[in-house]
Amino acid sequence: MFFLSVAAVAVIMTFGVVQFFDPARGQYNSVKMIGQQLRSVVGESALVISPTNGTVELLYYLDRFDPVRYVGSAEEASSIFRSEQKTFGLLTGDLYEKLKHRDDLSLYRLADYSHRRWHYVLVSNRK
Repeated sequence: MFFLSVAAVAVIMTFGVVQFFDPARGQYNSVKMIGQQLRSVVGESALVISPTNGTVELLYYLDRFDPVRYVGSAEEASSIFRSEQKTFGLLTGDLYEKLKHRDDLSLYRLADYSHRRWHYVLVSNRK
């Protein structure tokens, strides 16, 4: 009887780890990895980001001293990327699609990232 109790507890704990702990750890690792990759590419250059539910987590792992500006519309992003300063943008896929068809704007697609249900595109206005 004691053996069955121990086995039941072991099965329940294994189920808990597989169902709850591993997915949470995987999400943590993916956002940390994205943040480290962004930091290595962007450095201390200007960065704008499309606000989503996962934005705060990404900003935490970027560990930046300079503020990161949020861009929500294609017009706002377009005006930022037209500046002479080298600017990076972590944009949602939808916002990138709106911007890439503008003739007066040259964006260089550097990387793609997925986090939660969001798809991000890292772009720059200069090579």
